[in-house]
Parts: sequence; structure tokens; C-alpha cells
Amino acid sequence: MGPDENLDQVRQEVGQPGTLRPPPVRIELQGAKPINGLGVAGLVLGIGAAFVCWIPLVGLIAVPIAALGLLFAVLGLVVSLVGRKSGVGIPVSGCVVSIIALVIGLAAFNVVSGPLGAVQTHADRAREAARQQQVTRAEFEAIEIGMSYRDVVRTVGCEGQEESRVYVEGVSGIAPPSTIVSYRWQNPDFSTMNITFENDKANTKLQFGLK
Repeated sequence: MGPDENLDQVRQEVGQPGTLRPPPVRIELQGAKPINGLGVAGLVLGIGAAFVCWIPLVGLIAVPIAALGLLFAVLGLVVSLVGRKSGVGIPVSGCVVSIIALVIGLAAFNVVSGPLGAVQTHADRAREAARQQQVTRAEFEAIEIGMSYRDVVRTVGCEGQEESRVYVEGVSGIAPPSTIVSYRWQNPDFSTMNITFENDKANTKLQFGLK
């Protein structure tokens, strides 16, 4: 068999007369994974909370927003891990941003609430001290008819509790209008002192059980 006959035989075996071609190659292209909606919502809420979390008082709004963003981000991360149909980058970013905003918002709240709590505690102590203030019989005797309310407070050392307030219309040319206010001072042992003021001048005083 000559060389030409061998070449013709090879061509017939591959079934492609005149040339040799490599076998076909199959290429599959995979599309991008869909976007995780819950993760995007968590990231957006986290970023929004991060913008306001550092502002005093206003930053308190960031706490619930960041908490909601963290919830959405965690749910998005779970969906991504279970379904494997979307990436985990956006949910993880939402978790990180929401946690940072939440921590800063809570820290700002503590910074603001600390001084406010101290002021409230001081006010509570002042009220407690006033409540425990003892009005004595000697102080009651020192109060004179015609004294003003402020003079009485300076005498006994504490404010009284307003019991009633009445405004009386005057009569033209006969009696001027007047405001009658009654105050009560009560000790922890329930002994009391009552004083009535007309136009801010004491006109009646009563006591019960003062020592």
C-alpha cells in the first residue's frame, strides 16, 4: 500500500475528508446569583441608623432602626446559607453595620441618660428631704397672721402642699376681689399644720398633733 492510499484510509476513518478536526468542547456559563432582598433591607436600615446614631438624643431613634436592620440581615443570611441561591456578602455587611449602629446608639443613650438620671436622683432626694421635714409646735407658734406664704416657708423650712384655691369676685366700691389658698404641712407621724392665705396673707392657722 502506498502513502496516498494510507492517507485516504485515515480520512475515511475520521469521516472528514480533507481535514482533521478536534472533538467539540462544551462550555456552560452560569448566571449571577439573585440579590437577597432581606439582606439589602438590613443593610439599608443599618446604614440609615449609622447616620444618626452618634447624635445625642436624636441617636435614640437609631436603636430600633438598627435592631430591625440586624433582624432583616440575619434572616437574609439564613436564607442565603440554606437556599444557596444568593450571596452572603450583603447580609453579612448588613449585620456588621447594624451592630455598629446599635452599639453606638446605646452608648449615646447612656451618655445622655447618665446626667439626666443624676438630676432626677437629686430631685428625688430633695423631695424626700422635704417630706421628712418636721414642722414643730414652736414653728407653728412663730407664724403670725398677716405673714406671706414665703415668710411661712422660711419659718418652717419647707414648702406646703396646696389643698384648695378659690377666687372670690369683689363688689365694686365695697370689697376688692380676693384669692383664698389653703396649704397643708404634714409630718411623717401624720401631725399636720394648715394655713389659709387671702391675697397671700395668712388669715387662719390650725395644727393637729405638732410637738
